[in-house]
Amino acid sequence: MSKTAPIPFKPLDFDNAGAAAEKFSEARNIPSLAFPQDAGAGGEGSGQRPTSVDTGRKRAEPMEGKTLQRVPVVLPDYVVADIKQRALNAKTSNRFIIMQALRKGGIFIAEEDMIEDGRRAR
Repeated sequence: MSKTAPIPFKPLDFDNAGAAAEKFSEARNIPSLAFPQDAGAGGEGSGQRPTSVDTGRKRAEPMEGKTLQRVPVVLPDYVVADIKQRALNAKTSNRFIIMQALRKGGIFIAEEDMIEDGRRAR
Protein backbone atom coordinates (compact mmCIF):
# COMPACT_ATOMS: atom_id res chain seq x y z
CA MET A 1 0.00 0.00 0.00
CA SER A 2 1.14 3.46 -0.74
CA LYS A 3 0.95 6.10 1.89
CA THR A 4 -0.54 9.33 0.62
CA ALA A 5 -1.13 12.48 2.50
CA PRO A 6 -4.75 13.06 3.50
CA ILE A 7 -6.61 15.58 1.42
CA PRO A 8 -7.12 18.74 3.47
CA PHE A 9 -10.77 19.79 3.62
CA LYS A 10 -11.96 23.13 4.87
CA PRO A 11 -14.62 22.90 7.55
CA LEU A 12 -18.06 23.92 6.33
CA ASP A 13 -19.69 27.03 7.69
CA PHE A 14 -23.37 26.04 7.65
CA ASP A 15 -24.58 29.49 8.65
CA ASN A 16 -22.78 31.01 5.67
CA ALA A 17 -24.07 28.26 3.35
CA GLY A 18 -27.62 28.76 4.60
CA ALA A 19 -27.41 32.50 4.07
CA ALA A 20 -26.08 31.94 0.52
CA ALA A 21 -28.93 29.53 -0.24
CA GLU A 22 -31.48 32.01 1.13
CA LYS A 23 -30.00 34.82 -0.96
CA PHE A 24 -30.04 32.60 -4.07
CA SER A 25 -33.71 31.67 -3.44
CA GLU A 26 -34.80 35.27 -2.94
CA ALA A 27 -32.98 36.42 -6.09
CA ARG A 28 -34.82 33.81 -8.17
CA ASN A 29 -38.18 34.12 -6.40
CA ILE A 30 -38.07 30.54 -5.12
CA PRO A 31 -40.63 30.04 -2.34
CA SER A 32 -39.53 28.86 1.07
CA LEU A 33 -40.77 25.56 2.46
CA ALA A 34 -40.69 26.86 6.03
CA PHE A 35 -42.88 29.59 7.40
CA PRO A 36 -40.99 32.58 8.79
CA GLN A 37 -40.74 32.66 12.56
CA ASP A 38 -40.73 36.43 12.96
CA ALA A 39 -43.62 37.31 10.64
CA GLY A 40 -46.41 39.54 11.88
CA ALA A 41 -50.07 38.57 12.03
CA GLY A 42 -52.15 38.47 8.86
CA GLY A 43 -51.34 39.24 5.27
CA GLU A 44 -48.88 37.70 2.88
CA GLY A 45 -45.75 36.38 4.52
CA SER A 46 -47.51 36.32 7.87
CA GLY A 47 -46.38 32.82 8.71
CA GLN A 48 -49.96 31.58 8.71
CA ARG A 49 -50.86 28.64 6.54
CA PRO A 50 -52.84 29.61 3.43
CA THR A 51 -56.42 28.45 3.28
CA SER A 52 -57.20 25.80 0.69
CA VAL A 53 -59.80 26.18 -2.01
CA ASP A 54 -62.72 23.78 -1.69
CA THR A 55 -62.85 21.75 -4.91
CA GLY A 56 -65.64 19.47 -3.73
CA ARG A 57 -63.36 16.43 -3.63
CA LYS A 58 -62.54 14.62 -0.43
CA ARG A 59 -59.07 14.98 0.97
CA ALA A 60 -57.18 12.38 2.89
CA GLU A 61 -57.69 12.84 6.61
CA PRO A 62 -56.14 10.92 9.46
CA MET A 63 -58.27 7.89 10.19
CA GLU A 64 -58.45 7.59 13.95
CA GLY A 65 -58.92 4.06 15.14
CA LYS A 66 -58.46 2.65 11.64
CA THR A 67 -55.42 1.03 10.16
CA LEU A 68 -54.50 0.53 6.55
CA GLN A 69 -53.14 -2.77 5.35
CA ARG A 70 -51.43 -3.77 2.12
CA VAL A 71 -52.93 -6.63 0.18
CA PRO A 72 -50.43 -7.97 -2.32
CA VAL A 73 -52.33 -9.13 -5.37
CA VAL A 74 -50.92 -10.48 -8.61
CA LEU A 75 -52.99 -9.36 -11.59
CA PRO A 76 -52.56 -9.80 -15.34
CA ASP A 77 -50.85 -6.93 -17.16
CA TYR A 78 -53.99 -5.93 -19.06
CA VAL A 79 -55.96 -5.60 -15.79
CA VAL A 80 -53.33 -3.33 -14.25
CA ALA A 81 -53.19 -1.29 -17.47
CA ASP A 82 -56.99 -0.91 -17.44
CA ILE A 83 -57.00 0.19 -13.78
CA LYS A 84 -54.31 2.77 -14.48
CA GLN A 85 -56.12 4.07 -17.57
CA ARG A 86 -59.43 4.39 -15.71
CA ALA A 87 -57.70 6.26 -12.87
CA LEU A 88 -56.03 8.57 -15.39
CA ASN A 89 -59.31 9.25 -17.20
CA ALA A 90 -61.18 9.89 -13.94
CA LYS A 91 -58.28 11.90 -12.44
CA THR A 92 -58.31 9.69 -9.36
CA SER A 93 -55.95 7.17 -7.82
CA ASN A 94 -55.64 3.48 -8.68
CA ARG A 95 -56.71 2.75 -5.10
CA PHE A 96 -59.99 4.62 -5.61
CA ILE A 97 -60.78 2.69 -8.80
CA ILE A 98 -60.15 -0.62 -7.02
CA MET A 99 -62.20 0.46 -3.98
CA GLN A 100 -65.10 1.41 -6.29
CA ALA A 101 -64.98 -2.03 -7.88
CA LEU A 102 -64.91 -3.72 -4.47
CA ARG A 103 -67.88 -1.63 -3.36
CA LYS A 104 -69.82 -2.57 -6.52
CA GLY A 105 -68.94 -6.19 -5.78
CA GLY A 106 -70.75 -5.97 -2.44
CA ILE A 107 -67.90 -5.25 -0.03
CA PHE A 108 -68.81 -2.57 2.52
CA ILE A 109 -66.51 0.44 2.38
CA ALA A 110 -67.34 3.45 4.55
CA GLU A 111 -67.99 6.68 2.67
CA GLU A 112 -65.22 8.52 4.53
CA ASP A 113 -62.71 5.94 3.25
CA MET A 114 -63.67 6.60 -0.38
CA ILE A 115 -61.05 9.28 -1.03
CA GLU A 116 -60.72 10.06 -4.73
CA ASP A 117 -57.10 11.15 -4.65
CA GLY A 118 -55.12 11.34 -1.42
CA ARG A 119 -51.84 12.12 -3.19
CA ARG A 120 -52.43 15.81 -3.76
CA ALA A 121 -54.97 18.57 -3.22
CA ARG A 122 -56.81 19.70 -6.34
